[in-house]
Amino acid sequence: NIVTYTTAVTTSLVLLLMTMNKQIYQRILFPGVVPDKKYTQTHSLPPGEISGCPYFGSVAIFPNMNKWLSEQSHKISTSTSSPLTIFKSYTLFKPMAVIVGTSRTRKVLNQEFSESGVSQPVSFLGNALEIFGKHSLSFEIKDKAKYRFLRSLVGRAMTHEAV
Repeated sequence: NIVTYTTAVTTSLVLLLMTMNKQIYQRILFPGVVPDKKYTQTHSLPPGEISGCPYFGSVAIFPNMNKWLSEQSHKISTSTSSPLTIFKSYTLFKPMAVIVGTSRTRKVLNQEFSESGVSQPVSFLGNALEIFGKHSLSFEIKDKAKYRFLRSLVGRAMTHEAV
């Protein structure tokens, strides 16, 4: 049958291209991970391997996230004495930079409400509003004082005594 033959040849060519060129392989199975050429000179990506289940990413993160983060930061690090504090990964359908460690995380979070800083990824899941509700801390992205006040209320409710 000509359709079966054409499908087999096309599939073979795609698989051959994917194995010959890592960028084609990653672009197809891990969307969004190939660096944008116009930024490679000014904004390099952190170290790390993009691997795991195609489209979904690393599923090893689920049983114990802290253990996985620690293992990844030690595995990728070129130094045997200290792990990396930032690396790239592909998890939950998205490429991401993972920040490990209290001091570096605090530094990033302190920039959260600045003009050039980071903000909560409220659209990460697509339907976050339906999942978390409009009063979630994740949706307070404009007023730093209000965010800190709400966070302190939540923090007080999560003490050992309160729980």
